[in-house]
Amino acid sequence: MHNSHDVRGVAVLSLALLLAPPIHAEQQDAEGHYAMGSVALMEGQLDQALEHLNQAIALNPRHVEAYYKRGLVYSQTDHPREAVEDFDKALAMSPRMAKAYTARAFAREALGDLD
Repeated sequence: MHNSHDVRGVAVLSLALLLAPPIHAEQQDAEGHYAMGSVALMEGQLDQALEHLNQAIALNPRHVEAYYKRGLVYSQTDHPREAVEDFDKALAMSPRMAKAYTARAFAREALGDLD
């Protein structure tokens, strides 16, 4: 026997699923590439990390964390100008991302830009 709370709960859940925005394949693929890029970065496989993070950004140009992580890769591969550009993009989308400010400062220092 079902009580009215069970029926309402199922109805609310069903409605929420119907109204939820669909997850597009590109978003799922972007997340997959981001995850693989993050692991490759942690393992020091910078070429693979860059490849996956480029794919994540190509599939989802608003992926803040992918820009941040790609900036880290650029910083570690002596491409500070590209690193600054990626940190700037991440900060434009997420101005409270403190770690991007810190990373950008180190990249700017590598460029000799201490202002």
